[in-house]
Amino acid sequence: MQVISFFFISLATIFIVLVTSYLPYICVIITILTFIFSEKSHLLRNLITYNVSAVILLFFFSFFFSFSLLLGKKENTYSGDSDYRYVQINPQYKIISTDNMPFYIEGNHNIDEIDSIAKMDSLLYGLSKGRYFCLSLENDSLQYDSVFSNLDLPAHCTQENLMDPESYYYNNRNLNYNEQSSCSTWEITRSTWKMIRIPLLLALVTTFILSVILKTTIDKFEKIVRFLIKLIKGRKKE
Repeated sequence: MQVISFFFISLATIFIVLVTSYLPYICVIITILTFIFSEKSHLLRNLITYNVSAVILLFFFSFFFSFSLLLGKKENTYSGDSDYRYVQINPQYKIISTDNMPFYIEGNHNIDEIDSIAKMDSLLYGLSKGRYFCLSLENDSLQYDSVFSNLDLPAHCTQENLMDPESYYYNNRNLNYNEQSSCSTWEITRSTWKMIRIPLLLALVTTFILSVILKTTIDKFEKIVRFLIKLIKGRKKE
């Protein structure tokens, strides 16, 4: 039920925003181009077809984009309420929890069931399944030992720095947002394009098909109306 509500709320919100923000400008441009390039005999048909097609395009873009948001909902990394939570340590490593299961480290080395963890400089260390570990984020080396003092750690990397992974997640989850916000304008634009390109393509294809059907329907209706008008005029002359 929550999934369905999320989908329809997203659909309505996106569609309303697009209609109020962009539709008037799109319709003005379409109307001007139609008056310039359309034949007088097909002017009304083209005006109706292209303006209705603009509304159809925005609706189906909203529909497909909402669907893509629904599919990507589990990738939400900024809320502890989602089924999929992670903190990006560096490009190679993440600390992840799925469906409220124990946190684990994913990367070139995978470390399961993290009981406690700390990060100091380029070192990630903690306790997993009763063994202490030390992972170097610089040279990718991994060390395990049942005694903490046996780990090859600098003096400032103490056992007191360790915290449970839940606390570590809540303290560091915004790192993902901060890393994203520091991206260049080009990277943000490229990321936005990746999000909208498939919904936009599907919306364009769907709109094209429906616009052809709409134009054909209007054309037939126009012929029927003209035939009836001609028939009525002929009877009046008689």
